[in-house]
Amino acid sequence: AAPAATEAEPAEEVRVRLVSIAERLVSLCQPLLRPYLPEVGSIILGAARDRHAEVLKGVCAVAATLAHNVLPALVASEGGKAVQPYSSKLVEALVGHLRHRHAPVREAVLDALEPLLLCGAGASVETLVGWRLQNNVPIAEFYGKAPPRVNYLADLSRDGSVAVRRSFIRALGTWMLKIDGEHLYEQEVRLMPYLLNGVLD
Repeated sequence: AAPAATEAEPAEEVRVRLVSIAERLVSLCQPLLRPYLPEVGSIILGAARDRHAEVLKGVCAVAATLAHNVLPALVASEGGKAVQPYSSKLVEALVGHLRHRHAPVREAVLDALEPLLLCGAGASVETLVGWRLQNNVPIAEFYGKAPPRVNYLADLSRDGSVAVRRSFIRALGTWMLKIDGEHLYEQEVRLMPYLLNGVLD
């Protein structure tokens, strides 16, 4: 009998090969991907729930390739606000892995987030620093049932891996230079302290 559609692939090696195939397809089929962006997004969201380091690095490569080569054309033609729901969802799927125990995974996540935030997802900086309006308390948080807010940028600024801290400073510099003006106006104050902190490294 065929396996159920919801059954997870148990072999890590197969899952690694699957995300590498997805990354290769995204790389080779860039002009043809626009009608299939929801499917590519579903692959990224599904694979981002994996715990295997190599799978996570592979899915970050898919997201980075998409953000470098496919989404910028959409931003240019339709505007960042049109792409923002898509790119923000990808950021949310990957951001939790910035606390992964393997430094190469954290570095791969940064490599994916760096271009994703430039694709209309500049407001996701608020997710990266765990910020929200003081008078805006989610119901679950009010009753003590919400997950704690995490300042991922603070964690990255004191990361034990030099390579991760280097990628972090590079990403900050890219965001400060290239993020669209509307988002930069709001987010610059949240990014600049970590960029300046790099001087003390």
